[in-house]
Amino acid sequence: MDRYYNLPRILRELRETVLFERGFLFTAWQVFKCPGSAIRQILESGPHRFQDPIKFLFLCVALAVLAMNLEFTQKAMFGNVQFPELAAGERFEAVEQQLQEIIDDPSTKRELRFRVERAQRELKLSAPEWAIQKSMQWMNVALLLVVPLYAIGTWLIFRRSLNFAEHLAFNGYIYGVQCLLSILTIPVYFWSMNAGTIIYFIISTLYQFFAWRDILQISGWFEWLKCILMLVAVFATYMVLLILGTIVVIVSMLLLQMT
Repeated sequence: MDRYYNLPRILRELRETVLFERGFLFTAWQVFKCPGSAIRQILESGPHRFQDPIKFLFLCVALAVLAMNLEFTQKAMFGNVQFPELAAGERFEAVEQQLQEIIDDPSTKRELRFRVERAQRELKLSAPEWAIQKSMQWMNVALLLVVPLYAIGTWLIFRRSLNFAEHLAFNGYIYGVQCLLSILTIPVYFWSMNAGTIIYFIISTLYQFFAWRDILQISGWFEWLKCILMLVAVFATYMVLLILGTIVVIVSMLLLQMT
């Protein structure tokens, strides 16, 4: 019987996926080293030798979120700051879940709900701690949200021969590399959180401008001025959307507690 999967095929697919042709590392390195030629090749003939933009972006964001949520990263970014109320809230949620799985009697559930509500009032999170908790839970969605905003900005300013889908694709590649750069700058946070943030911002912005210049053939101070203004507009829109999303979550939680 001729089997489709065998060890040489598995090893070849692993090599292609991870390192070389159509691989993640190959795509990341080419888009970082020469974004103009790599992305133009992808847009003109498809990602035959590269990972497609959606998979690449999702994997980069997942790696960045994972790196930011590691314990040593949290210590590097926030130092030895402890959040006892937050830790207590997390332990309480685990206990609550176990009790709900064990107890089925309606009267006992009513009593449990009363105690849960009382405990929740006692274990209130402060505003900064609640914000940190929620931002970590929805960090991947928040990171992905910025890509269509960049695509809208570059499409409105530099339409030229590229359609919106192509702007979405190349901005996905660029932002994926920026997420990987955020991982590389994590060691700086052990020295200083402010320094790490500033260094990442500078490196990330310089790479973004470098990639846009190669892909969109930007020249002249007026076009660069439009890029800077577009970045400011994207950042402002992004912050407004995050604030609105936070308000929606808070209102939803309040409505659930009232029911």
